[in-house]
Amino acid sequence: MINLLFTFLLMAGKGQLIACTIPPVTSLVRAVGGQEFEYVTVLPAGVNPHTYEPSPKQLLKAGSSKLIFAAGGGIDSWAAKFKTEGRKIAELGELLREEGAEVRNPHFWLNPQMGRRSLFIIARELSRIKPEKWDYFYGRACEYSGRIDSMVMNEKEGIEKLRNRGVIVYHDAWEEFAEAFGLEVVDIIAKNPALEPTFQEIRKVVEMGRKRGVKAVLKEKPFPGKLPETVASEIGAKVVEVDPLFAGDYIESMRANLRKIEEALK
Repeated sequence: MINLLFTFLLMAGKGQLIACTIPPVTSLVRAVGGQEFEYVTVLPAGVNPHTYEPSPKQLLKAGSSKLIFAAGGGIDSWAAKFKTEGRKIAELGELLREEGAEVRNPHFWLNPQMGRRSLFIIARELSRIKPEKWDYFYGRACEYSGRIDSMVMNEKEGIEKLRNRGVIVYHDAWEEFAEAFGLEVVDIIAKNPALEPTFQEIRKVVEMGRKRGVKAVLKEKPFPGKLPETVASEIGAKVVEVDPLFAGDYIESMRANLRKIEEALK
């Protein structure tokens, strides 16, 4: 415990600390904040945020941060435990709604247009801490926003050349991602990610997959188990492991997920 606290105190000494609940949020925040802050992600790698509960040790990860970025929408409701006097929790999903965005899915970052819009909200929130850096944050948001648009245009062009663009997904995080890139979610294996689907539910998914000739079933890293493999085996499709909680650069991570899907659909 002492070693962990010492580590984060050292981090805080290098620059102001910004805490983020999940890795994709950190990716977006880092794209805007650049070298002006140190960043820490609370959710451990490979953990399902829907069922996660932070331990006292993990609560220390917030360190000296005055601002915590969260996804909101029930993805990381445990973020409320990090709220203290003088520390703000910025829920990006809710802030997007306040800006007039139609956030249909709490996994908003998988929709590149929501990811793009969130950059400007992040710039605003970071400038509350460092108002003198507003031009820097806004400039980075504009630059990265343009790169997201270019990535979507280029990747969608390749996807639209495929004859069969239907996929089956494990849970309902991917519908807006699919829509943005010209894919189609044919069915969802686990309608409720906290519960195992019944035999009857799985059978319906298999029947739909066969009917539509689905060639790819998406398996997600945070969800262990063999249901995607079972469904894929029954319909003669490939299993594609995608990561909705990617920790790398936002654009490169979105592209990596998409390229895996595209390869399976060829």
